[in-house]
Amino acid sequence: RARAAEALGALNDVESEPQIVRLLGASDLNTRCAAAKALGELPARASVNTLIETARTDELPVRTWATEALGKIGGPEALAALRTFLTDDERRIRELAATGLERNSDIGSIDAIRAAADDRSRSEAWSLRRIARKIERQSRDTTPCD
Repeated sequence: RARAAEALGALNDVESEPQIVRLLGASDLNTRCAAAKALGELPARASVNTLIETARTDELPVRTWATEALGKIGGPEALAALRTFLTDDERRIRELAATGLERNSDIGSIDAIRAAADDRSRSEAWSLRRIARKIERQSRDTTPCD
């Protein structure tokens, strides 16, 4: 079933999204990981709410792939969830949330990223502040002249 999820994701066909979402409910950890990863490869946003729930509640490997998928998919709901994941207990989830916000150049996340940096180790705080600065630069570079 894990290979089925991988194959469906590789098709890059939004028609396969419902089948992949069903695989998120599999009992096998590898299948759930593959399904979350595959959803991040699709050019569709219908699965965002399911991925958000998965990123909040499943085992860490599945949460990791779901969080990464949200960063790839983007959109308002995914970005809002990623902002909340900046304070997750797991460092890997926090890192993927910040990377996803950076990938989407989400200017609305800068304050949340900086606030998250305040409660972290020196290296993690440095990384978060670097991401916030990069988003700021990207937003300045893409802001049209008045």
